[in-house]
Amino acid sequence: MTVDTDQFGDRSGQYWLTQGMARTVGVNLVAELAKGTITRADLDEMIETCAGCESTERCILYMAQGGDCGNGPPGYCLNHERIEALLTPKPVVAG
Repeated sequence: MTVDTDQFGDRSGQYWLTQGMARTVGVNLVAELAKGTITRADLDEMIETCAGCESTERCILYMAQGGDCGNGPPGYCLNHERIEALLTPKPVVAG
């Protein structure tokens, strides 16, 4: 599945930031959309949430440094809870 980013109009930058943050921590939003885990409306809400963020520079720096894959986005990310919910659950080690 491909996503035509032209459909986001002025929000295409936020689409890429949202997608980039998710990928940095191990979540592929396009794949989640294709699987039906999230809807187009969910993705639109995430992009709109990203557009309201004032931490864009911190976000870009976090992604450029490789983030912390598997541990979810940083707390300042306004979509951190949504992205964390999409992380593949870790196996529980009995101990």
